[in-house]
Order: sequence, then C-alpha cells, then structure tokens
Amino acid sequence: MLDKVDAKETIFPRGVEAETEEHKERYKHTHGSFDPGETVNRKYVWPDQVANNKQFSFGVTDVTKPGNISSGEGAKTALTMDLEEDRSYPRTRVVNRTSEDYRQVANDKLGTARNMLQGRPPVPAGHSYGLKSGTDVTHAGELMRGFYTSNEQRPDQDLGKCTTRGRRNFQTKRPFGVPSVRHDLAPPPQHKRSIASSTNFGDDHSAFNLLYPEKFGFRGVSDSDFFIRRPVEAMRSLLEGAGYKLEEQDFEMLWNDALEMFDDDLQLVSLEVMLKVLGQWMSETGMRPQNATPKGVAEGTLLPMGAEGPDLAWERQG
Repeated sequence: MLDKVDAKETIFPRGVEAETEEHKERYKHTHGSFDPGETVNRKYVWPDQVANNKQFSFGVTDVTKPGNISSGEGAKTALTMDLEEDRSYPRTRVVNRTSEDYRQVANDKLGTARNMLQGRPPVPAGHSYGLKSGTDVTHAGELMRGFYTSNEQRPDQDLGKCTTRGRRNFQTKRPFGVPSVRHDLAPPPQHKRSIASSTNFGDDHSAFNLLYPEKFGFRGVSDSDFFIRRPVEAMRSLLEGAGYKLEEQDFEMLWNDALEMFDDDLQLVSLEVMLKVLGQWMSETGMRPQNATPKGVAEGTLLPMGAEGPDLAWERQG
C-alpha cells in the first residue's frame, strides 16, 4: 500500500506548530543547533570590567612603540622598512664623491661589458670589429653538400671487404656467420639433447605447443607419427602392440580398404587411416579382434597405455 504523503510533505510538513524557545534552548545545549549568524553563547560568567566594557578586546598591545596596531600604522610600517628608529624618513647624507666614482668604474653593470680600466679605445663612434661578409654567393647548403662529382660520390670499391692481403672475402654458397636457427645442422634425437643446450634446430616447441601439448607427447609419440605412411609389417606390429590381434584375412581386407583411400600405388598406409578403417569395420560387423581390451587401455583412444610405442621408434630409426 502506497503512502499518500509525498516526499515534499515529509521534508516540509504543513500544519506543524513552530518550535518553542524552550525546545530551541534544549537543542542548543544538546546538539549545538544555533541559528545562522547567531553568536555561540557558552554562558561564561565574565568579570565586570569585561562584561560592562563594550570596547574590550582580549590580548596586550604596546602603545608606546610607534607603528603598532593601536596607532593604525601596521601596514605602513611593513611597507616602509627603511625608516629611522624614530619612524622618520632617512636623511640625505653628503659624502665624498671619490668612493662613488670608484664603484661606478670598478663594479660590474647589468647589460654592459666590464670596464677593464684601459680607457676608451681609439676608434670612431659606431665602429664594428671584424671583417665584412663580402659578396660570396656560396651558401651554407652548398658547403654542407660539397662540390664532388658523381664518380667521387660513388662508394669505394673495397667497401665492406677486407683489405688485408691474403684475408680478402670470396664468394661462397654458404652465408657467413652463424644463423639463429641451425637448419644447416642435422638435429640430434630429442632424448640425446642436453637441457643446458640453447641451440635451436628448428624443431623447438612454440608457446602454443607448451600451452596445449600433444596427446601422446609425454610418451615420446607426436601427432605427426600417426600420419606417417608405413609398410604392412610395421602396421601389423603396431596393431598387435595396441591389443588388436586380427586374423590374416581380416587384416588383409582392412589393409586393402586403407590403400584405396590413398590415390597412389604406394604400398604404405598411415596409422590414422588404418585406425579409422578398423573402427568402421568393428562398428558395422560388431566383431571384436582377439585381445581387444589389453591391460591399461588409454581412455578415448585405440592405443593402450601399456604400449611404449616400439614400432613407432622402429619406424623413425628405419
């Protein structure tokens, strides 16, 4: 249910009696609620010399010292600091001119050269030292660019070449220096490389491979090994090592189906294609090869966890 009284009526209610003097005094005592511009009354009991004197002010002033606040010369005293002790202006003193002339000659002056006490030079008025510029038409740009011919501006014949006899450069197919990525060297096997070696043979893992490693990389098997085409003996050994022991006629049938997926005459099949053909044959026929569930089968794969991949290593060595 909504209240009929709006925000305006809540902040400025109507029909409310004004506060009495008793209520105001109570709020002044409890909350210090004085009206705007009202003097705070702390109800001190002052002596008669303070309470009865309307011109009374706290503090002590020295009425005997000239230039004090009571005399009204405070600002004037601050601005005229060179007055005498009796607050009068300084008197003019007549002194010997010799000391003043010495200061005019010996002391440095702003914006003028120092007087070396050598007298005025014997030159006419308006004299300027140095030689005149003359009528030379050659400007600064031509002096910086020079006056060389086109042949003189060509690079030297031995630029970038060794000038020592017997050590001069010669043309070779191999570039000089050592490249950052050593494609010119045969990379050693991964398991024979030292962890202290910083040599990059071009097969180092990138940041993406470090964040998303290969599925069987921790066992030394890369994803590219599944796409290497292998002969029939190696493929049979891989399937048997994975726990798929097929009959001779079944394996030959699957091998021929896998060969048809390659548009060439090579008697080589990749493991990825062979596993695809094997899975399709098992789903259509419902047949299971012998020992199809070996010990420690990898979850979600056709390879067992117990197989260390000897045939993959054999394929790389062969």
